Amino acid sequence: MPSPPHLQDFDLQTHLTDQHQHLLLKDEAFHLQRAKKNWATLGDRNTSFFHLSIIKRNRKNRISYLQNTDGSHATTPEQLAHTLQTYFQNIFSFDPNRQHSNDIDSFNDSPFADQGNTRDGTTDFTNSVPQIEELRAIIKNMRSNASPGPDGLNAAFYKSTWP
Repeated sequence: MPSPPHLQDFDLQTHLTDQHQHLLLKDEAFHLQRAKKNWATLGDRNTSFFHLSIIKRNRKNRISYLQNTDGSHATTPEQLAHTLQTYFQNIFSFDPNRQHSNDIDSFNDSPFADQGNTRDGTTDFTNSVPQIEELRAIIKNMRSNASPGPDGLNAAFYKSTWP
């Protein structure tokens, strides 16, 4: 039977809860590394592990529907292809009657709007330098266990050593 509230050691309970969470995170990291090892040793062979991995990946990467600009949903492969084609044609085509001021206004409201301005007042995105807050937000939103970059370090390293 638990002790009455006035006799309980809440600091100890908090410490033990934190320690338990820490151990659970370590256990999760261990199993993620083990799964990577299994993939390295069994992944490219014609095993059930390989086939189950492919099935899981296909389910995860499948696009079941897209929403059209009119709010309807495209579900068949032909409809999905048409929706994507229309979307990218709208993005990459030039329409002289289209208003671009909203795009520029929304950019001017962004935290890095003062960077990259040229002498004539236009914005040059190629020469802009990101703010430290922007970099921190990008790294914070990255998956920790993603593949390492060219320097051999993954996002978990940068997150843990940010300060």
